[in-house]
Amino acid sequence: MPVIGNRIDQEELSKYRYHIDLGSDWELTLQQLAKPGLLFRQVSPTKEVLSNYMEPWVHYIPVAPQLNDLKTKFDWAESHPKEAKMIADRGIELANYLTSSGGFGRMFKEDVVKPLRKVIDAYEPLSKKGHTNWREEMNKIYADHIVPVMNCSGRKTADCEEVVGKGAFTSTEMKRENCQIIYILGVEGSSHHGLLPIIENLAKRQIDPESGLEYQVHMDSHALKTGLFGWYTYPYQLLTWRFRGNPGVDDPALAQSVVSSMCPNDGKRHVIVEWASFPSGQANEKRSYRVKRQENWLQLTPEELANDELARVHPLDLNAFYDTYSPHADIKFIVLNRDYTETIASHMSWDGGPVGHSKIISGFMIILSKFLNSHLVDSVTGTKLWTLLCLESILAKNYQTEAESNEARRRVIDNMATFLGWPVKDCPECFRNWHESTKVPATLLGPGNMNILFDHVSALEGVWPPKRSDDELPEQQCGLLTKSTTPAVEDSKSSASTTVKIYAFGTRGKKAQSFFHSGLLLRFGTGRVKYVFEQRDDCNNSEIETQDSSCLAVNYFANPLCFYDSMGNHYSRCKTMLTNDENCSDNRYDARGYYSSTMTDMTYLPLGPRYDSWDAMVALMNQNGSVIAASSQRKYAFNAIFSISTHSGRSILAEEVQKEGNNLPSFIRLPSIWKPDPNNPSNDSVDSTTYMQVLLDSVFTLAPAGHNPECFRLYEAVEAGSIPVISLDTDYKQHKCKDSLSHWLDSPIVIVESWSEVIPTLQKLLEEPEVLDMRQADLRAWYNQYMSSAVYDFESFLLSET
Repeated sequence: MPVIGNRIDQEELSKYRYHIDLGSDWELTLQQLAKPGLLFRQVSPTKEVLSNYMEPWVHYIPVAPQLNDLKTKFDWAESHPKEAKMIADRGIELANYLTSSGGFGRMFKEDVVKPLRKVIDAYEPLSKKGHTNWREEMNKIYADHIVPVMNCSGRKTADCEEVVGKGAFTSTEMKRENCQIIYILGVEGSSHHGLLPIIENLAKRQIDPESGLEYQVHMDSHALKTGLFGWYTYPYQLLTWRFRGNPGVDDPALAQSVVSSMCPNDGKRHVIVEWASFPSGQANEKRSYRVKRQENWLQLTPEELANDELARVHPLDLNAFYDTYSPHADIKFIVLNRDYTETIASHMSWDGGPVGHSKIISGFMIILSKFLNSHLVDSVTGTKLWTLLCLESILAKNYQTEAESNEARRRVIDNMATFLGWPVKDCPECFRNWHESTKVPATLLGPGNMNILFDHVSALEGVWPPKRSDDELPEQQCGLLTKSTTPAVEDSKSSASTTVKIYAFGTRGKKAQSFFHSGLLLRFGTGRVKYVFEQRDDCNNSEIETQDSSCLAVNYFANPLCFYDSMGNHYSRCKTMLTNDENCSDNRYDARGYYSSTMTDMTYLPLGPRYDSWDAMVALMNQNGSVIAASSQRKYAFNAIFSISTHSGRSILAEEVQKEGNNLPSFIRLPSIWKPDPNNPSNDSVDSTTYMQVLLDSVFTLAPAGHNPECFRLYEAVEAGSIPVISLDTDYKQHKCKDSLSHWLDSPIVIVESWSEVIPTLQKLLEEPEVLDMRQADLRAWYNQYMSSAVYDFESFLLSET
């Protein structure tokens, strides 16, 4: 086909099925739009008047500036004739309207009269204000937003000199190539939190080959959150940016302020990561998104939700975000897809239960799909704008050998780095803190809910996950359901509750066996196990009851009334568990409390809250109507309640919290010696009720290590809505229970390297109460998932044959 031929008149052109607009001028664009046939329009960083009325994928199909995706778009149109015709018809309708007297009048008014009126109304000579130096005035107001172009000393064009980049104003010059925003995009429950450490580790390995400088990585940019989600509880930031009101997400001045704040022109490459899910937060919580989750969304079908005006801009307007920020920053989207049933099960209590939650998630999948299908490439460079990451491709459980899973993960990391344009594409430590959920959604949700979810999945076929032809890795070929989902459903249909008898020996061990007394097994359990608990004095003079088919014998460390061999002889049919082994010195049992990475062949059950604290918590919650106060509404900044002599690190912490200059409101009680019963009036300890009330009133709870870094206080604090603070000091790293808190390291708790950092760290965190409220909510979500996973593993251990 010749590239250049004879001129074709408009009538002849109208006979063609497809047309292409290379952005010559608005008049020719309007002619192209009015013709029968589908219009392919070249995306351009410049904007002309018709751009305010023409929408991509509504009136035309956008193609990259380099036209390198034109063949892909053409193939799509050929394979989707019905959808292509609908786009073409809407384009013709728009052209007819814009060329009518009403349409043209509207364009003239909106695009000529109103802008000119704003200029006229805004004009006011400086002399009226008593100022004469216009440069100083411009500098005061717009220093961060103006880049000078020309410096003119006379009346002729020849007197003007280009000064781009020179210091006519003290403006902040922004270079798009030095600022990258990565949005981890997905619906609620897509494992955003799990992917964040992977992205962070990969980003921190990058070194700019031109400058030799490391990338500057920002994992929690308050500037970006302010710009995108409207977190206007930071008045100092808005004042710094010279905003008096609440600008919209599409305010160009706001975008420039945000990007200037995040990406100073310091010669370094800056990477900012955002991850807020779709949807985000609860309708009644304090996170101040521009548009909050709406309770009436539950009354809508997924299709109706996808067209709801508020839903389409929650938690932010993606279209406005991209259009406004892309001129200043290289934006990339990493799109997450997780097994649909796992996604719903992760927040199954939200939106009134699994079915309501599934409807909401389906609606937002449609919203995200529409955005992604209309934004295949970057409007500035024409490069790939988003890529799909299938969570199932990095799960070790989906591979037969460790070598296979490692190779799949390597390919995923390499593809991600290539997509982001990063030079370093290997990352051996990226999955160091990766933890996989062992929950079976079919068991958690039940057959009835699963069948309804399957109906929702069928309705989403072809919508989610989004597909693109250049995502070619085997690890990117995934669907809404994994291969294991259907068998899991069948298993759940045939499963029934199994009674397990738990024998616990010796009353001294009750404290360490608190998990069995707190009701957490039922709260976080799946219903597969019915527990029957029996406390016995010893195991030497008692026997297993003959009718018990499944049982667990629980001993505590160094119990003089129950030695391991005696328990094995008298309770030979039971699985065994050891508690109180705070130094991880006995590996003979099947299960244990206190985790160690050197004992992974033993099933681990977390401590949970201590039973007397749990009882006090339940009583207090019954009194105040089960209300957990937000972090920003609490009386104490922190509490420090611990005996000093239990561990050497505690004396260091005690000194820090009692230093002069610590003016944070706090509750401090530091007895010298630990006493076993806090409710004994003769002790100088805080009684259980007062202790739990203080936790309910505290933003942070300091949780220094006792004989073991894992302590009841961690769980008691989270249950009370208080954020634990731990230290990964030398004692932790050298403890005999190696990596005892590894499960907590990727949670939203506060972690310091030394207790000497604790007060400055808390002071800084307390400056942003809105962020603390979000952290508190994220911690609760993490805790529920972590405990559910731990109890599921424990149930599976009890029900296993061996």
